[in-house]
Amino acid sequence: HSEEGWDRSNLTLPEAAKLVSALRKQAGAKKIVVLAMVPGSVTTEWVEDADAVLLMFMPGEQVGPAVAQLLTGAASPGGRLPVSFPKADEKRFTNEQYPGVCAHPPKYWCEDLVANFTDGVLVG
Repeated sequence: HSEEGWDRSNLTLPEAAKLVSALRKQAGAKKIVVLAMVPGSVTTEWVEDADAVLLMFMPGEQVGPAVAQLLTGAASPGGRLPVSFPKADEKRFTNEQYPGVCAHPPKYWCEDLVANFTDGVLVG
């Protein structure tokens, strides 16, 4: 779970593996394409049962037509990944640097941090 004002404590997508596995059982020989709109790096243990994964970072209001073009072959997916995707959460390269929600924080991450914003609402 990740949203404005809410941090992830790890990089896993707990329901993704169950969902993709269940879809594979239901679909049989049909192709399974996973459309992932994720907030950044996530673990990839759930991709084993998918035939393809389309990854979109902040796709915007034209996501519907974009996905339709990709699935029908009218457009070819491309781009470079700005992040790495570890297979499992314990394999991530930032295990010590990623504090999540202060479960195992380095001393300097979560010590009574205070920031005063005094510019008012008309700035920015």
